[in-house]
Amino acid sequence: MRFSKFLITIIFLTVGHYHYSQCSNLAVTAGSNANLVTETLYEETFSGQNGKGAFGSNIDVTGCTWTVDVSSATLSNNDDYFKVVNEKLEAKDVDGNCIWYSPIINISNYHNISLSLNATDDGGMEFTDIFDSEYSLDGGVWTPFLVNGQLSGNWWPPTKVVSQNGLRGNNVRIRVIIKNDQANERHQLDDIKVTGQTYKADLCYGTSINLGGANTAVWSGSGNPTISYTWTPSSSLDDPTISNPTANPTSDIIYKVVSSLYDNGNLCKDS
Repeated sequence: MRFSKFLITIIFLTVGHYHYSQCSNLAVTAGSNANLVTETLYEETFSGQNGKGAFGSNIDVTGCTWTVDVSSATLSNNDDYFKVVNEKLEAKDVDGNCIWYSPIINISNYHNISLSLNATDDGGMEFTDIFDSEYSLDGGVWTPFLVNGQLSGNWWPPTKVVSQNGLRGNNVRIRVIIKNDQANERHQLDDIKVTGQTYKADLCYGTSINLGGANTAVWSGSGNPTISYTWTPSSSLDDPTISNPTANPTSDIIYKVVSSLYDNGNLCKDS
């Protein structure tokens, strides 16, 4: 007998701790039925993209998911460029800031978002030659990566891993700002990756699973407030308003739970 398998994804993503007293003491936890997995949400290795980018007065990013801005640079001829060379994005003698932008990446169904990329310098860099890696969460301000997010001059080893982790939100975008000003100076950008974590469980058709944890929501503040639950979507659930509903889905599905309570009259939520 053959069993059809499908995937149930259980989302525990913070939608916002409201700025009320002790709201940070409310937290949703995962159940033992769900496995925490890490998935790649975006990856760019510039494979097969040699020549894409900006060179001289030309810009060609057709077929690419990324874009560049060289409006603050001076690319005097085709030997001055910000383009893919040997399957790495390379900046050579650009005389100003060149910016690489990733697409806007959906991270809404994941938590503990991690960003990473490789930064390489090649040549006699001065302090004014820079390689800045930044991210924007949910369209907010551009923030440097925590590890090696702002590099300048010569660094050792010549290739450094730039990284940031622990992010949560709906979407993220990456930009890398590179500047150098000599024909023998080159910077390379490569191996950009965005990963996120989520809880998943595999089921066979016709079987069921209990969602949530031993305590789906945990309150660590004072008192014993009543916690309410809302699971969405409500389809294939025996009761979407309890902490541990039984799910009998027949196809891949993502369930999300929002827990809420009132702490001295103030609303607290986590999901």
